Amino acid sequence: MKHTLLLSLSLIAASSFRVWATGAVPEKLQYEGKQTAMLCQPLEPYLDTLKERPKEVSGSTLSTCWRGYVGEWRIDGNKLFLVRLGKCLADGYIPLGKIFKNASAPVFASWYSGAIRVGQGKILEDENAGYAYTYESDLMLLVSKGALIGAFTVDNRKDASERVKVFQQAREKFKAAIGADPVLAADFDRQHGWLRKRAGLAEGK
Repeated sequence: MKHTLLLSLSLIAASSFRVWATGAVPEKLQYEGKQTAMLCQPLEPYLDTLKERPKEVSGSTLSTCWRGYVGEWRIDGNKLFLVRLGKCLADGYIPLGKIFKNASAPVFASWYSGAIRVGQGKILEDENAGYAYTYESDLMLLVSKGALIGAFTVDNRKDASERVKVFQQAREKFKAAIGADPVLAADFDRQHGWLRKRAGLAEGK
């Protein structure tokens, strides 16, 4: 019986996460009528503010879903909402009322600021670490305190130096909005810096 149970759990894990066997399972984002792979975890900054992480999202032994959940999100009226939380190794969902006191779905993500990366097209590379997937292109959604303030697309089939230029142009285009939110600015610059490093570019170039 014990061996049968272990086998069943293994089959569930293989079935649910076979596409992401070497990296982290992405969050899900409904944006402009399409469900996309969101390569970040907007719920984590909120959980970090709590004295104790709720047991329902206390983690998982599955390396591809270490956080213990898969969030389903949507952008509606230029605002980011958490719709529901899926379980990693079981059917069903985690009630949002267990995470947010007296809350019901959807929950406006007023706590979140950052540059959300959304993978588009085919996966060109998988570096077997976290969200180190390289899609044909990345849609970057700039979010400040839950509100979408800008977006731009990076074509990953182009040379890294060309992709860096796209980031630089976006930094200038949304300069005021990014500058007004230190958390968004830090996340934007972190992702820009990572791309510059991959391109072998020194600071200021």
